Amino acid sequence: MQQETYALPQGLTFSDIARPESIQEIADILRMAGERNVPVVPIGGGTALSVGNPVSGEFLGIDLRNISGVRSYEPADLTASFHAGTTLADVHAVLAEQGQELPLDMPRMEQATIGGLVATGFSGPRRLGSGTLKDLLIGCAYVRGDGLVAKAGGMLVKNVSGFEIPRLLHGSWGSLAVLTSVNLKIVPKPKADFTFSRTYDSLADALAGQKILLERHPLIHASVIEWLDDAWTLHARLLGREVALRAQVASIEDDLGSGTALIEDDRFWRAYNERWSPADDGVRVVIGARPHRVPDIAVDIASWPGVTSMAASAPTGGIRFVLNPDLIPASELSNRLDALDGATWVLESAPASWRGGLPAWSDPGASISIMQSIKKQFDPAGILNRGRLVI
Repeated sequence: MQQETYALPQGLTFSDIARPESIQEIADILRMAGERNVPVVPIGGGTALSVGNPVSGEFLGIDLRNISGVRSYEPADLTASFHAGTTLADVHAVLAEQGQELPLDMPRMEQATIGGLVATGFSGPRRLGSGTLKDLLIGCAYVRGDGLVAKAGGMLVKNVSGFEIPRLLHGSWGSLAVLTSVNLKIVPKPKADFTFSRTYDSLADALAGQKILLERHPLIHASVIEWLDDAWTLHARLLGREVALRAQVASIEDDLGSGTALIEDDRFWRAYNERWSPADDGVRVVIGARPHRVPDIAVDIASWPGVTSMAASAPTGGIRFVLNPDLIPASELSNRLDALDGATWVLESAPASWRGGLPAWSDPGASISIMQSIKKQFDPAGILNRGRLVI
């Protein structure tokens, strides 16, 4: 272990960082931590450490980047297994050699790890056409909070043995177990990648343009509306065979009208994902809602004091926004978020001096008892991410 102190956002402090090189080491560390009642934070690439409730005291970090590399890859079967500490850049490099990919668009790919991505449950705009990582997850290996080494699922897409445990761990933020490897479905890499952008005078006009595109063009894999510099801009991404996409280009340009810009690669989405990735400074909030509620919620949020930018995707039910903390108190933001009918929210980042005790997660309601029961089964001593999550 490294005898160093790491100061991180929201008061999170590491007294020690363990860097295990085997699954057994992880199990031994967790077993020891449980016996000594030491709270633990699993760490992948460290890109999402800004997310979590304010906490005090020192934590033991478990850096998983030494548990990395390809476990198994069967290009003909469209399946692959990676150790959890493998970076997304390395995952994509391996798959690209066979003309395949994980259909994800994520920021900081050289830093973020595949295990961390499963644990946080992040998904980008491409989920519209490709789903989330949960839809691609067919198995995993993990170490429970009590040090028990286990696995679930397998390497066959049709294998449903233990299938729900990988999906349970997806988005659990390392509160139930430490992932050590993940088994995934993969897909052929699209031959063409086109993005259209069109700026509108209002959100209503941008939503109308989005509705037309989604109704007429089934090859759209991502569609978001960004509010930057007081302008509403619709972005739509098409993926597939070049011949098929070329046949739709003129039609889409006609649908969007004059002022439509076309980019014939993924440059825009690389910049977009970096722009909307979790950050250690500023106030960033993510909203989840039913698709039909997104337009009304987005209009409401745009009128809030301090909101400087927004990205909304009605078809996937997601909204992200950034605000200036000097223009709205944390208590007022909390009240406004709680008042959003039928929506859940996550505070991705905020200055500790501003947020005070504002939680990072919306109230889970009646489901909290089920979550606590599951937590008790996987992590009896309650050491994993203690106090940072809703359980």
